[in-house]
Amino acid sequence: MEPKIVEKASFNIVGMQYVGENKSGEIPALWGMMMPVASKHVRVEGTCWYGVCECIGHESAFSYVAGYEVPDLGMIPPGLIGKSVAAGKFAVFTHRGLLSELQATWGKIYSEWLPASGLERADGPDLELYDERFKHDSADSELDIYIPVK
Repeated sequence: MEPKIVEKASFNIVGMQYVGENKSGEIPALWGMMMPVASKHVRVEGTCWYGVCECIGHESAFSYVAGYEVPDLGMIPPGLIGKSVAAGKFAVFTHRGLLSELQATWGKIYSEWLPASGLERADGPDLELYDERFKHDSADSELDIYIPVK
């Protein structure tokens, strides 16, 4: 598990937010609610989608925004929120396989790679990038995970 280290420019997303512990599959449900709403405002096919995950001060609770990139936050459609993501240095990992295996990839990043990397986690959100390589519920699907590092 060897990531690419990249500098990512700041960007904005518009989407829906969940705050909690995801104990009952709330994040997949969030994506299910998000896609029909977003399809009224953006072409769903060919759009890069982001999951933006941030700790909110509680040990297990976090904020997750499922959304799509926009040039600015001037026009946020009803029912959606805007979020700015600051520029930063990220370790980028590619998850290959089913979404049901995504938690295992996250676990390896934080329990194995990060402690052995010589890097520290920086402030800022973790990101999931879903682009044209993502094939929902397919074994040959890919998505990228961005971890802020210093």
